[in-house]
Amino acid sequence: MSKINAVRFINLNYNNNAMKINDECMQFSGKSTLLSLRNGGGKTVLVQMMTAPFVHRGKQKTKDRPFESYFTTAKPSFILVEWLLDGGAGYVLTGLMVRKNQEISEEIGKSLFTHLHIVVVVFSLDCA
Repeated sequence: MSKINAVRFINLNYNNNAMKINDECMQFSGKSTLLSLRNGGGKTVLVQMMTAPFVHRGKQKTKDRPFESYFTTAKPSFILVEWLLDGGAGYVLTGLMVRKNQEISEEIGKSLFTHLHIVVVVFSLDCA
């Protein structure tokens, strides 16, 4: 089974824009990893964002937080997940660019957002 090698977040805001990840790369090297943060530190947010590129749109929200609520500006956020393939076959990078749509919604209070899925075969996600 393929395993997550690395995850990179660029321009990700959460906790009502009180917390921001400008550009962070986490190396998992295909190993089981524990996310240890204080209460409210963003564990659920990180897991929700890590799964977003490959989970159906209808399943991207958690009980308390719709996925699109994280994206409040037209500035794009990038979520990149690098997979270590079985049998030394290399790496695959899956990603998602998300931003609030610049168009105004017909329904009051409903914010539109844009998904752009990226799937590219690469050698490695440079986290240096």
